[in-house]
Amino acid sequence: MPRQQIPTGECGLFLWVKQENTPLVFFQRSGGQAFMHIDGDVAALVRTGVEDQFALQFHQQQMFSFADMTVKVSVTPEQIRSLQQGLKLPTGSISVSTKDGWSAALPVAGIIGCQ
Repeated sequence: MPRQQIPTGECGLFLWVKQENTPLVFFQRSGGQAFMHIDGDVAALVRTGVEDQFALQFHQQQMFSFADMTVKVSVTPEQIRSLQQGLKLPTGSISVSTKDGWSAALPVAGIIGCQ
C-alpha cells in the first residue's frame, strides 16, 4: 500500500500484517474512509457495521464490503489511551470472506495517529 498522509486535524488507523516484512495492509481515516491492499491493488472499502467505539470514530469491530467480499476488522487497543502520543493496537485481525465461500484471516497490529 502506498504511504498514507493524515491531514492536519485528522487521525488515521494503520494496520500492519504480523509477519517478517510487516506490510501496511489497512488504513482508515477518522471520517470512516477505509482502504485495504487486496490482490495487488488498494481498494476503497464501504463500512457496513461497527461495534465498541473506543476513540473518536474508531471501533474495536468493523465490517466492510468490497465487490463480493466481506471484510471484518477487529482490534484491541492498549489500556492506556492517548491520541496525542498515538494509540497502540497490539493485537487484531482482518478476516476476509467471499460469497462463494472462500475465507482468510490475517493477524495484524497497528496504531492510531493524529496530526
